[in-house]
Amino acid sequence: MRVVFWLPFAYCIVSRVAELFLSRRNEARAIAAGGFHVKPDGTRLLLAVHILWFVGLVVEECTVGSQGWPVGALVAFGALAAASELARIVCLGVLGERWTVGVVVWPGLPLVRTGPYRFLDHPNYLTAAAVLVALPLALGLPWVAATIVPLKFWAVRRRIAIEDRALR
Repeated sequence: MRVVFWLPFAYCIVSRVAELFLSRRNEARAIAAGGFHVKPDGTRLLLAVHILWFVGLVVEECTVGSQGWPVGALVAFGALAAASELARIVCLGVLGERWTVGVVVWPGLPLVRTGPYRFLDHPNYLTAAAVLVALPLALGLPWVAATIVPLKFWAVRRRIAIEDRALR
């Protein structure tokens, strides 16, 4: 097994688990301020896609291994993965305590229209999808990247429709 695989994999696991704790805290604050959960919210489908991504990474790494791609391609995909992850973190930071894994409505608050939210309604989903594709490609694991794209698109499309209805 390659250290170059396990380091970013471990980072993703640790950061996503930390985000679950952050989300719980933010949800509790929202509810205490009069907010409410929207159900169904598509969270289970999004979580299933992410779990499949993690499992797929390990399975492809352990069974097929990295493709023999040129170093330049691996570096370019690595740079895209890092930039996408940084942009994803910026999106979470801009939302601040409003960011949650589930759909939670804070009554009376205007939509966030700063940072990347000036340009896109849901930039976090774009950046998260970019990470889910770019990181496997940076690790030379194209099958995970190829199979996750339609699943992520389907899950995000459903989730955005739910969020848009809730925010109206």
